[in-house]
Amino acid sequence: MTRNLKSGQIQNNKSDLHWNVVSSVSVLRFDIERSTDARNYQKVGIVVAGTMNNYAYVDDISNVNGVIYYRIRMIDQRNN
Repeated sequence: MTRNLKSGQIQNNKSDLHWNVVSSVSVLRFDIERSTDARNYQKVGIVVAGTMNNYAYVDDISNVNGVIYYRIRMIDQRNN
C-alpha cells in the first residue's frame, strides 16, 4: 500500500494534514502520531478508513513548542 503526505500547513495553532492512499481496502484506520524530536512519537488522533483515497486530520498544536514531526501509521484488519 502506498501513502503520500500531500500537504501539511499550520494556521491558528492547528496543523492541517492531508494524505492519500492508492487503496484503503484492507485498512481499518490511520493512527496520527506527533513528535518534537523525530524519535519519540505519541498518538494524537485516529482517522477511520473508508472507501475514499484522500484523508485529512487537524491537530491542535496550541500547547506544542518547536519543530513538529508527524507520521501516519496504517492499521490493517490484522491490527498491523
